[in-house]
Amino acid sequence: MYSVSAMLDEFLKISAAQVNPEVRKQKIIAGAKGYGTTTAAGLAGMAGSKGLEHVMLRQQAKAGPASKRQLGELYRSMGAKRVKITRAPVGEHFNPATRTISLRPRTSAAVAAHELGHATGRNVPLKAYGVSKRVVYGGAPMLANVFLDPESRAAKAMPWVGAAGSLPVLAEEGRATWRAMKALRRAGLSRWTGVKQLAPAFGTYLLGAAVPAVGAELVRRVKLRHYKKHGLLKKRMADKAAERAAKKSAQVAAAPAPAVA
Repeated sequence: MYSVSAMLDEFLKISAAQVNPEVRKQKIIAGAKGYGTTTAAGLAGMAGSKGLEHVMLRQQAKAGPASKRQLGELYRSMGAKRVKITRAPVGEHFNPATRTISLRPRTSAAVAAHELGHATGRNVPLKAYGVSKRVVYGGAPMLANVFLDPESRAAKAMPWVGAAGSLPVLAEEGRATWRAMKALRRAGLSRWTGVKQLAPAFGTYLLGAAVPAVGAELVRRVKLRHYKKHGLLKKRMADKAAERAAKKSAQVAAAPAPAVA
């Protein structure tokens, strides 16, 4: 157990280190390196997602657009009651607020079944899905580690926060894909064709989940390496403070005593 005076001394040491201009400068540089790592990880993730999306669109073009008969069979077999289907110029998506599915004119049966999978069955809670997609997939764990001390428990936990935080999105997208595959089989459509389209689409979400988790750990390690190089680790800084205190004590002890008249 620390005494109050020992805790106060430790606090003063840390405060003195934090106001040290050189220490502050090196910590800012470490944060900048962390932000650069975050940017690089984000760009790599975007490039990977675009590549998988291109594969999905190419497979969708090979499969051809879903016919009205196929859409009707999927609609009935998946129990999509009170779900509206509209046409959209770009991008397929399901709007839970209006219970509306937007499909492009050349949307394939597999992709339409996936969107119907979102509209039917038991969904992942919308708030959990929204927080996961906006916060975790938005890179919050990586950005947090730009500012956190790389030795702190919070910084070490950020990769796990990123991994756990992505579960609602992965669960919902996986659920919709699974329902789509079962619906394609019931409708007598090729499941393999569906796999070739939906696997790359699900891969974009897996990649989107990996980037915040892996990126947060990369940011922490980049900062930790900089801290080690410049002696900013807590133990190293405490040792230096102890060395300075010992030298000062030795100097005081070695100083000649004032002459007494």
